[in-house]
Amino acid sequence: MALPKNYTGYGLALGYHVISALGAIAVKLFMNASSVETTMFFWYLSGSVLTLGLLVYRRRGFDFSPLIAKLSLYLTISGVMVVAVVTWFLSVELAGPGVAAFVSQLGIVFSVLLGAFVLGERFTRLDALGGTVAILGAFVLMYRSGDAVVTGALLGIISAFGSAFHGLLVKRHIARIDKVDLLFVRSVVICLLVWPWSAVAGGRLTTPPVWLLALIFVGAGVAHVLGNLALYSALGYIDLAKVYILTVIQPVVAMAGAFFILQQEPTTDQLLGSGLILFGVAFILVQPLLSAQRAAGERC
Repeated sequence: MALPKNYTGYGLALGYHVISALGAIAVKLFMNASSVETTMFFWYLSGSVLTLGLLVYRRRGFDFSPLIAKLSLYLTISGVMVVAVVTWFLSVELAGPGVAAFVSQLGIVFSVLLGAFVLGERFTRLDALGGTVAILGAFVLMYRSGDAVVTGALLGIISAFGSAFHGLLVKRHIARIDKVDLLFVRSVVICLLVWPWSAVAGGRLTTPPVWLLALIFVGAGVAHVLGNLALYSALGYIDLAKVYILTVIQPVVAMAGAFFILQQEPTTDQLLGSGLILFGVAFILVQPLLSAQRAAGERC
């Protein structure tokens, strides 16, 4: 029996957020074994190879005409996502996957605001209150943290906005977008930009050992390719804000993984700030539940 469309959308979004949280831990491990530039380049090179393989398989050959016809749209979306991706990688390196995941909760606030002001979705007082508390939590999280954590958290905020804006663009053009084409262009664009960035940053782009290269390839296949295909599919079923609301599960997975795998213990301020972010997001989450209860009451 086929699931209702909204259930399918929530399931895909849930899968994306779980994969993203686990991917952040994997990326941190890869960066510890190499560098940010090396991890980014081979992560997205792997994504480029995998998505190219999917394109060739689906079209029974190297037919790029559908991609070229929409290349300007794909490049626009990719440009926004480049900012989100670069700041996310740096945020994970500087602040750790746990803090980066909590700061990413602000993506919920940004998605609600973008949905309200751009897509005309409803914006309530609870949304405003929740957004305010969540932003306050981000500042508390950075309070008395080291310079690296503060910088990483600020980069995470930029990444959260970029990710939400990227989701907005995909949502607005979902009927025109081929998911694999877009993901292929995204991967190639980031690969090409890592080269000059590495030169400016001191040339830390090196060839990793075979075992690390194999792990990066597998990680990119799961977290980058499958994860983003799930995200794009979810945006075809449910609203932008609803997709990003499920970001709340990322910190639980990422913080636990960072503690047990990376031995990164959060500070009191980081826990308090993270709690405020989740508390603020809870105000946003409660609105759909209240609306559903009112609708059920009216039907009775």
